Amino acid sequence: FIEAFGRSLRAMRTIWRSPANAQPFLLAGSGTLSMEVAVWNTLDPGQRALVVGTGYFSDRMATMLRRRGVDVISLTSELGHTVPPSEVAAVLEHTAVDAVCITHVDTSTGVRADVAGIAKVAKAAASWCWWTRCAPPLERRWTRARAVWMCT
Repeated sequence: FIEAFGRSLRAMRTIWRSPANAQPFLLAGSGTLSMEVAVWNTLDPGQRALVVGTGYFSDRMATMLRRRGVDVISLTSELGHTVPPSEVAAVLEHTAVDAVCITHVDTSTGVRADVAGIAKVAKAAASWCWWTRCAPPLERRWTRARAVWMCT
């Protein structure tokens, strides 16, 4: 088990293009568990997060953040559609946030968010960006986030 676990950690560093001293966490549990771990270990009560709505999983993320005491701003679009980066930029132009949270592909709606575009506007606004991954394939260009979790 220890050897297999070590190989898994090395593989995760490769996938996320992380340095050798980065510490990925492999959790035996549901995607909800990994989301809770990320929320409770990266944001503090009183901080503010913008949640880009895509469906059930982004709603769940907002609930977890509120339970943590984070001030949540939800940005949603019509069911089956995604929030364009320009709308995220408009919010960030007038509102300081500590994190932008996105679900890449929300399997409840089939919506695929423009994570690269949203990450670009979040970076320009000096916010850091989370994204969740609920469907393959993994695209390596989205690895500049501070906290990333993946559920499969």
